[in-house]
Amino acid sequence: MIDESFWKGMATGWLSTKLFSGRSSSSEFSPEGCLISILWAPFLFLGLIFGIQDWNIWGFKAGILKFLQIAVLVPILIIVAVCVIFQLIKSKLTATKKKEEEIYSLYNDGQYTLALEKAELIADKSPLAADVAGACYFSGNGCSQDYNKAFLYFSKGKEKNAEAAYYYGAMLLYGMGMEKDETTGFKWLRKAAVENKHMPALGDYGYALFKGSGCEKNQSEGIKQMRIAIDSGNTYAKYQLGRILYSGEDGTPVDENGGLRLLREASEAGEQDAQDYLREIGMA
Repeated sequence: MIDESFWKGMATGWLSTKLFSGRSSSSEFSPEGCLISILWAPFLFLGLIFGIQDWNIWGFKAGILKFLQIAVLVPILIIVAVCVIFQLIKSKLTATKKKEEEIYSLYNDGQYTLALEKAELIADKSPLAADVAGACYFSGNGCSQDYNKAFLYFSKGKEKNAEAAYYYGAMLLYGMGMEKDETTGFKWLRKAAVENKHMPALGDYGYALFKGSGCEKNQSEGIKQMRIAIDSGNTYAKYQLGRILYSGEDGTPVDENGGLRLLREASEAGEQDAQDYLREIGMA
């Protein structure tokens, strides 16, 4: 039968969630505090219930001891263990993040050799580090160019890093350093471009749609995606679409003026392929 003691126990459990869930800011509970609340409240409730039973059998002292054992001693031991594990995991994640920031900074500063050395050390557990290592080997920055190693590192980071997924897909799609696999390549390009909103990938994704590489051919959708990539500042997509429009590739209506404009914009932005193509057609 539920009596007054039951409701007191419920009130005590609820109060514990307020007492032990410290706030890290004015609007958020700290993870540690919430963890303690979740673990402690059931023990307080159980301690009160079993303590009441012992009060009835052995008297007040036995009931208090039972309450302290269940509601205080046991949860304290469990919470201490959980908090130690939590802090160890947190410190490991923090250390990895600091290493990632250092690697990314070194790479952006052009210190490729040092960035690569540090990236390779943690590439197995850091998608960002795997992407940096892959980028170094892909471009030959800080090392000899090696598509096989680049592909290996991009494959390590592809699940959680959009840039790595993009390069992994593109290398498979075009057969760069390994056997071509257009279907799998298109799948990863699509993941990077559509799911992860990676704009550099969107240009290649659109071009794959246009050509039907690894997917059903859809020229209008491909051109649409390339234009979206161009609007986001993707200069390589300008080269791709400019060449298509200028040459009337795959039966596309010829638009020499529009194609040349895109090609020249891509060339001025430093796209080597655009510069080479303009020389090829005598428009450099």
